[in-house]
Amino acid sequence: MTRGSALLACALACGIVLRLLWPADMEWKADEQRMFAWASAIGVTEPWPQVGMASGVAVPNPGLSVWLFVPLARVTRDPVALAQLVQFVNVLALIGFAIFGASRAFSAPARELWFAGVALMSVNPIAVVLARKIWAQSLLPLFGLATLAHCAPVLQPEGEAEELRQKYEVLRDHHDDYKRRYEALKQRFESIKK
Repeated sequence: MTRGSALLACALACGIVLRLLWPADMEWKADEQRMFAWASAIGVTEPWPQVGMASGVAVPNPGLSVWLFVPLARVTRDPVALAQLVQFVNVLALIGFAIFGASRAFSAPARELWFAGVALMSVNPIAVVLARKIWAQSLLPLFGLATLAHCAPVLQPEGEAEELRQKYEVLRDHHDDYKRRYEALKQRFESIKK
């Protein structure tokens, strides 16, 4: 195990522990209370809303921001358990980002940068706090990972990137050759014209 791998593993382990440690120590303000009550009542006593809770500047969020929590609230039936589920989703996203970084989608230098970002994301205090909230934004890392996994076939693996670089150099050389021929023809034409 290299030093970088050990640092990544340590940061990842710390991030997982920080997200799962003391699950009852979660925010339970009006936003979280409203989200839990609403997600628990939707489909039972309330219809599925078209819009979600209003943001701090009174702009309503889309209904999907509440819909995400409906199945989770059905499974848990307890706000602390729901927060634990959100924490677990964030842990899965962290592990998924680390696994995605180990894929062939990145060259070695890009992989190092990716792992540095995963390590920073793992122990970032703001990310840790947000991973402990009953909040739609707390589920975004999982959707970000799903988006990356969907786009992975478009990313060029190391071998294909090298092949593309070589093709680019051949095209650039041809372009330079054509440019030289054009300049020679232009000078010849101007000399004939005089």
